[in-house]
Amino acid sequence: EGGGEGEGGGEGGGAAARAQAPDPAALLGSISSCFDSYMSIYVSLEDKQIGEALAKLLEGETWQVAAAGRPDGRVFTSSKELFIALKRSFKRGTALQMDAVLFELQRVWGKHLRAYAKRVQEKLPPPGAAGGGTNGP
Repeated sequence: EGGGEGEGGGEGGGAAARAQAPDPAALLGSISSCFDSYMSIYVSLEDKQIGEALAKLLEGETWQVAAAGRPDGRVFTSSKELFIALKRSFKRGTALQMDAVLFELQRVWGKHLRAYAKRVQEKLPPPGAAGGGTNGP
């Protein structure tokens, strides 16, 4: 008798538990949202890593490019390496699937791209001084 009630109660309890089980879509993001307030540390680390990489790239840059030849030979080495570093950062950031983190990372990437552009401008000759200016014959 007692075994029959236990089995019946167990099955009924199982159906009730399944009926009350939370929707998996409702759980989406509930665990990862616990880390939201700590993600600024991750963004700061990415900022530091990109900044250090950029400083190293700028230190080693010769600021010389080939006048002709393959198109990739006419690009500063630091430029290629910077974009590779940014791509890696992007891949790490998108793996987190957190919109707020990506938003903050795009600010970091923009900051470093502006710093790089400023440095390139400092190294370039003034417009018209390189002989290829807009002045005609």
